[in-house]
Amino acid sequence: MLKIVCPECGEEWVAAKAEVALHSKFQCEECGSILVVVREDPLKIEIDTPSEIMDDDEFEEYDDEDED
Repeated sequence: MLKIVCPECGEEWVAAKAEVALHSKFQCEECGSILVVVREDPLKIEIDTPSEIMDDDEFEEYDDEDED
């Protein structure tokens, strides 16, 4: 088991080592921040910040006419 500490609020919890891999994401139950593993050994967790440049595949088209 690994101890994970939210860098935003300091909340601590444990996770199975199998769940903690490079680029895996967690949500802090205390503050709601999305956290990402940026290094496995030693473990380093950072707040996930969405990139400002997104691929077109990441956008969903929205059509106002579909709403009733």
